[in-house]
Amino acid sequence: DSHEGASVAPSSRVVTIALQHQRVRSATGLAAVQESQGPATSVGVGLVEHGHIYYGPIALGSQGQVITVVFDTGSANLVVPAASCTSRGCSGTGARHKFDPKASASGSYVASTGARTDYDGAWRLSLGYASGKVQGEAFEDRVCFGSGPSSSGTCSERAQFLLAEYESDDFAGYEFDGILGLAPDGPLSAGKSFSLMARS
Repeated sequence: DSHEGASVAPSSRVVTIALQHQRVRSATGLAAVQESQGPATSVGVGLVEHGHIYYGPIALGSQGQVITVVFDTGSANLVVPAASCTSRGCSGTGARHKFDPKASASGSYVASTGARTDYDGAWRLSLGYASGKVQGEAFEDRVCFGSGPSSSGTCSERAQFLLAEYESDDFAGYEFDGILGLAPDGPLSAGKSFSLMARS
């Protein structure tokens, strides 16, 4: 039986990303909200965060430059260290990967209007995290997940991200290169086109 005019749901595709693990030594004090019949009150609680970070590879640009990103549920932006970034946060403790925009034929800087532009006309961004700060320019290019020797993965064309020219020292001790925010568009995003989760 065929139902005329019925829409067919797109087939689901599972993309697998090989994750790596880093245990973070520092503990974090967390705040909890205590609810009662009256107004909620904020109470300091001696919780200890176990400090586990999971990160994996993504491929960027026409050449498929591979960097590792932490999968962050508390942000909505993709942040990628630029090849030109020399701050300690970008370099870390050793062999960190950086994205070279000159090596990609498909990428472009992006103006605050969303139009493609050159470096001088690029939208300058600064993002703060609980554990640090990044600054750089808006850039757009191809971003691929789950690609490897036995899988083509899935890609988002003209995805916008922050190409970081500065990362604070807070990021120096981490093994990952960049940050992939998993939150949808909203108050945690620099704009709808910056949230890969909001793209169709």
